[in-house]
Amino acid sequence: MNISFKDHKVQKIAAGILIFGVIFALWLTQIYTPNKEIIQEKRETLEQLNLKLSNIKLSAAKLPQLKKEVERLFIRYKLLEELMPTERDVADFVTKFNISARENNMMVRQLDVIPSEASEYYHTNPYRIVISGKYHELGSFLESIANLKFVATTKNFLVKNSSKGSETVNSEFVINAYHIKTEERLQPPSMLTEVNQSSQGAISKPTPGTKPRATEDDALSGVSGGIIPTLE
Repeated sequence: MNISFKDHKVQKIAAGILIFGVIFALWLTQIYTPNKEIIQEKRETLEQLNLKLSNIKLSAAKLPQLKKEVERLFIRYKLLEELMPTERDVADFVTKFNISARENNMMVRQLDVIPSEASEYYHTNPYRIVISGKYHELGSFLESIANLKFVATTKNFLVKNSSKGSETVNSEFVINAYHIKTEERLQPPSMLTEVNQSSQGAISKPTPGTKPRATEDDALSGVSGGIIPTLE
């Protein structure tokens, strides 16, 4: 089949193809190529936004569980806070300590008040103690101390026989009591405050329950990591 460029139809087709080629070349060089990197950057940005959106949806699904866990931990803190006074009361500690010693037939040899130590959330109030009595009475004494209405821990616990063949032992240790100042007490986390406002209620303040009663064995095993060093 012979194509004659003198034919008007062929000329029109050729002109159309030429115009299309020119337009395509202009689009490719003036529009697509300069914006190719921008288009790719926009696609990557869109993918990142979709990924973030998926993560947000996943976090939102876990939010109720997270709020319950935060509230549980805050309630535990409030229960512990109830056992800590707002300031150090040496006289009250000494009174309770001496009562416990008398009730368990322990003789207080020495009680030294050591300066308080401040930490981020509370203040530690150490007392250096030296007492003497029978071994089992010592266990009962530590049990009574553990069941007093304040938080106390024992460290540097040493036991020494007073004399050979005697059941009496001399004990030296440090008792740490604690207090939290009023202005240093933690407030409800913001997410719990928001929950209260939305439900038009307040976080129910935990009712102070009975402090779990420690046994004599618990008191003895609770000091010095469960090991009581004996000095002959």
